Amino acid sequence: MDGLILTDKPGGWTSHDAVSFLRRLLKEKRAGHTGTLDPSATGLLLVLLGRATRLAQFYGGDKKEYIAVVKLGCETDTLDAEGRTVREMPVPALDGGAVEVVLSRFSGEIQQVPPSYSAIKIDGRPLYRQARKGLHVQAPPRRVVIYAIELLSISGAEFTIRVVCSGGTYIRSLARDISEALGTCGHLSGLRRTATGTYRVEDAVSLEPKPSAEEAGGKIIPMDMLLPGIPAARLTSLGAEDVRHGRPPARADFISIPECINDIPVRLTDESGSLLGIGMSAGEGAAKPYLPKVVLG
Repeated sequence: MDGLILTDKPGGWTSHDAVSFLRRLLKEKRAGHTGTLDPSATGLLLVLLGRATRLAQFYGGDKKEYIAVVKLGCETDTLDAEGRTVREMPVPALDGGAVEVVLSRFSGEIQQVPPSYSAIKIDGRPLYRQARKGLHVQAPPRRVVIYAIELLSISGAEFTIRVVCSGGTYIRSLARDISEALGTCGHLSGLRRTATGTYRVEDAVSLEPKPSAEEAGGKIIPMDMLLPGIPAARLTSLGAEDVRHGRPPARADFISIPECINDIPVRLTDESGSLLGIGMSAGEGAAKPYLPKVVLG
């Protein structure tokens, strides 16, 4: 069973829980998600099945959309509602205009310090393992991009925002930084992922209540429809055979070929459009323009 299934992860489930459930339900040994959601978060989790698991590396950079609730006045060690309170501060009077002015400062490219409780590795060890031992090692700031951020509502010391951001953005860190910019402290009290790339949670199968195998199987997106944003190069039968064996096809064996751009992947397909693998450019003018990077077999 090969392809991609969109799931709506419930709160209280880890991303691994969701993958394990689908593996058992669909009787597929190979399964993996393309981007972790914290256990307390809900929403869209992309799960690759079978041969599609080989494509996971091409999903990590997709834009993400979230609906986030920020609670002011209390900061936790995990930066979300699951953590232990480490700081409390008065909450200034809030109005929509003032919050929107602060939110605008976080639009575009920003430097973000990841949470201490995260899977980022320093010296080969995940930060969360060190944090659990009381060793709060701070990861260096890293570049993330906030493509859109807007205020949806305010209620007392909480407000809800919509965020569209680059892969690798920590909404918990964003909640912390926005709270500080408002003159107080705070944490992320609720999070729902609503989109990843072109996929939306409205099209996902809900995991609670648990679906039947028929319901889940009916939501699987087939291999040939994956990675629609990546240009395709179509091959003759000879070129397709080369790809199946991991060999770079000759230029003469391409029926259609996109412009060769370094570091930009292409979908390598046979004459009928079936996906064979992913190739990377060998450079302009190369006799064998695309080198197979992932072969699906």
